[in-house]
Amino acid sequence: MAETLRRVDLVVRVLVIVAMLGYGAAGLAGVGPIHAPWLAAKALLFGLLVFCGLMIRVMVQPFGPAFAEIMRSGSTPEAEARLDGAMNRARPFVVLIWIGLVAMAWLGAIKPPL
Repeated sequence: MAETLRRVDLVVRVLVIVAMLGYGAAGLAGVGPIHAPWLAAKALLFGLLVFCGLMIRVMVQPFGPAFAEIMRSGSTPEAEARLDGAMNRARPFVVLIWIGLVAMAWLGAIKPPL
């Protein structure tokens, strides 16, 4: 059951990414269902943020097994290196999410004509 839910979640995320990137890009090109450029830009950013979230999931996969090993057997330099590596690979996507959230808030508050 958990594997089925994981796959459904992945499919939904990919569909959201594709839809939001498509709607946003089409709206900015003036041909999509979103006619306000600032709103199209928000849709595009939302798709990028969901993509970043998906990439975080991919990048931190080694974290769980390394953490379980540390809890079971104690800390080792190798396990700590796997933890650090997973966190370091995910960090740029976390930063991009924060930047994107600020940009989306700005777009919603200011509604620039773009």
